[in-house]
Amino acid sequence: MAKKTFAYAVLEGVAQEMRKDPNLSLCYQFEVPIARLPTGETLDLAKEFGTPRTSGRWGWPIDEAWYAGWATGMALTGCPAIARIPFQAAIFPAEFVCHQIGKLRSMSGGEAHLPLVLWIGGAGRRPSSAGQHTDVGEEAFYAYLPGLKVVVPSNAYDAKGLMIAAIRDPDPVVFRDYGEARIGQQPDVPDEAYEVPIGKAAVRQEGKDLTLVAWAPATVEVPRALTDLAQEGLSVEFFRPEDHQALGRGYSDCFGQEDRSTAGGGSWQLHQWLRLSRGSRDGAAGAWRKGCPNRLSGCAGSRREIDDDVDAAGRSQDRRCRQEAQATMSAETAHCPRCDQPMRSAIVKTAIWAGERLVIVEDIPAQVCDSCVEQFYDEETTNALRGLTEDGFPQAEAEREMIVQVFSLGPRSAKMVASEKLDAG
Repeated sequence: MAKKTFAYAVLEGVAQEMRKDPNLSLCYQFEVPIARLPTGETLDLAKEFGTPRTSGRWGWPIDEAWYAGWATGMALTGCPAIARIPFQAAIFPAEFVCHQIGKLRSMSGGEAHLPLVLWIGGAGRRPSSAGQHTDVGEEAFYAYLPGLKVVVPSNAYDAKGLMIAAIRDPDPVVFRDYGEARIGQQPDVPDEAYEVPIGKAAVRQEGKDLTLVAWAPATVEVPRALTDLAQEGLSVEFFRPEDHQALGRGYSDCFGQEDRSTAGGGSWQLHQWLRLSRGSRDGAAGAWRKGCPNRLSGCAGSRREIDDDVDAAGRSQDRRCRQEAQATMSAETAHCPRCDQPMRSAIVKTAIWAGERLVIVEDIPAQVCDSCVEQFYDEETTNALRGLTEDGFPQAEAEREMIVQVFSLGPRSAKMVASEKLDAG
């Protein structure tokens, strides 16, 4: 075994399966499949397999729903496919997944298989003006759709094993990839190909007072919580469903069924059950469920009061987690949590629309990834930007003003259309 980053481990699994099956293909947008070991060894799938088996050095244009259609078409011909969907568009393929991908087995009377993997990135959950890109917990949405398997790895070992298991599965699998699970210390990952079984849960710690159920990205908070709970004298069992089939077994067990299977062949014991997720409070896989006996007995207060307490604790934990992740990112890995490429410290600027005003903020300290053009701010910088936005960008604090030229693409577009018509004529 060797120390590997999450990104390297999961790409190693993909590469091993692509070497094994010459029909397996991978498409992506900007997340070019390149990763490096700390020793400098590079894994470059675009270089190794080229096009059309990959999307090449620069990726494909922005059309995530089309990616799902491409993967479906490939799988229908018997060629396994992996479509990588960036976190900004996690539910763009949803209609196609719901009405075609998930239902093909049923519509064909059990005759047709669809060997494809939707590798969907996971965002963080924090307040910002880009709220459309900060949802988390969409695995609950996909798990609700019939005909799908949904896996959510929490570390590098599980990521490689679940990706290989998903590729080898004859039916469609949604593979959620959260950036927070990529950061920090990772377990050893074998060099050879292996599977982490889909549908089997993992009991990470035995206990008798409380069963704590969590999956990525909430699992980054659990080790600290287990230590604190042990100090309070609570014996806690930590149950980690790497996929939502295993979580479904947990739901069934709530209602008295006996299937409590785990990856080790044993069983997990249901005590008082607390589910921890970063998804929405209402309706998500981690939400309270009316009539389900997993509600903690002995909890004082109304549901709203309990939820508010959990939300407040979650915000505090999330803040500490981000601070630790940022420290780890700069001190240990110095690699982008999105594409695993090296990052650099830089002072950047950004343009923000404040109503009808366009303002520019300069002198922003950031970690910059030149590969995927992502910028990462630490907690202090994020709070400073938020404060400036909430204050409405006071005129008195402006360092200077500048004239900004405004262009219209209309004339150029009209000329281009006219030129194409002439060429066609």
